[in-house]
Amino acid sequence: MLGCAFLTISIALSIWQHYSITTPVAFVTQNGVTVLQQPDLGAKEVTTLSIGTEVKPLSEFSRWQEVQLPDGRKGWVQGATLLHVVL
Repeated sequence: MLGCAFLTISIALSIWQHYSITTPVAFVTQNGVTVLQQPDLGAKEVTTLSIGTEVKPLSEFSRWQEVQLPDGRKGWVQGATLLHVVL
């Protein structure tokens, strides 16, 4: 648990110098997070993400977060799998 908290803080601090004060970003907090085409567990899978992957939050629906992936694709993840940071 402490290791996960340390990793989360380390990730947040390491990107601090790369973004302006108003840039919202989020990081995946666990391995194997499934990105779906729609905010529904039955939707088609886009990809899976590893812990520490940076995504851009776009919108929210219920407990879901729409994100833009590093390669530009968009999809939905369960919001609890993300750590939001505004720098």
